Amino acid sequence: MTEILVQAASGDQVPPVTRVVEFEAESAPARGDAEAAVRRVVDAVQELSPALPHDADYHAALVKDLRRWSEGGFEVPDFLDSLLAFQPAANRADGLQHLVVFPMYTQNGNPDRNLEAVVLRMVWPEWLAELERTRYDNPLFCGIKFEDFTAGYDTNSAVLFPETIAVREAPERFSWGGIFCDREAARFRRVTDAAVDILGLELPEDIAAMVHDQKRCEEAFVLWDMV
Repeated sequence: MTEILVQAASGDQVPPVTRVVEFEAESAPARGDAEAAVRRVVDAVQELSPALPHDADYHAALVKDLRRWSEGGFEVPDFLDSLLAFQPAANRADGLQHLVVFPMYTQNGNPDRNLEAVVLRMVWPEWLAELERTRYDNPLFCGIKFEDFTAGYDTNSAVLFPETIAVREAPERFSWGGIFCDREAARFRRVTDAAVDILGLELPEDIAAMVHDQKRCEEAFVLWDMV
């Protein structure tokens, strides 16, 4: 559900910091429909949260932020409390899943601030963890992969950054930043294949093998992103 469902009747762009759900605008949803949509989101989060006990504090704060937004009439959303409760960099165990829901815009995707949901998996193999411990200190970096996502991520966006989330004030410092290495790898392979086809190139055997190997490309990108 988008934070602003329609533009003002004049067609002017509304500055992102002042966008709200304009219930009086033409084709806008009824407030009751918006409230019902938020209730469905809350119910879904509460149903799934027990499977992700490491996210319990975040999900509890998220439910409070969602309800406050709805009860406040869907004015500019403020999800600072749930943002501060979400700390994926504190436990970067390889394969650990997270359910993330925030009002946000998606870089290289949707410039509007939508309520997006992402199920992701941490990418933190031992060899990468060892490099981070011994050579490339980057405590905020989270290598991640998509499990599922809402429409805002059905785009070219390959990042999950706290800066994109609607809050009343920016935290003193951000504590994490996620990059989807699977999307980066797929995009690299797709663009490389197209370039080879258009230009009639013949790649060296080892490079061609990598371009056709999604897992190797993911490993290359998660290393690149961390460094």
